[in-house]
Amino acid sequence: MRITTASVSEFLEALAAEKDVFCNTIRFNSGRRAVDGESKEPTKFQVVVQVSAIVKIDEVSSYLLEGGEMCGVDYEDAKPDNSGTKRAEELRTAIKEYAAAHNLRVLPGLVEV
Repeated sequence: MRITTASVSEFLEALAAEKDVFCNTIRFNSGRRAVDGESKEPTKFQVVVQVSAIVKIDEVSSYLLEGGEMCGVDYEDAKPDNSGTKRAEELRTAIKEYAAAHNLRVLPGLVEV
């Protein structure tokens, strides 16, 4: 089973309602993708964050909890703007703070089924 949330805050809200996270680990991934066509030197990048964790229901059952957010667009042109990357870092900080408060760790990558 997989449950998908629409934002990082919803992911953390859902995770807070659970008692046991497999290996006490939240997986975090952020990435940038060029969105200005097939230019040899792209200047516009979409920034995305994804998070996932396996929630244990009982000794034999578990499910994948995942979420993510589009953080914005970074521009690397005449007027640089990295607001997408800044938002991704804010989300990473929020996840790390949540993890520290709940004895969890944050590792890179995503869990997939």
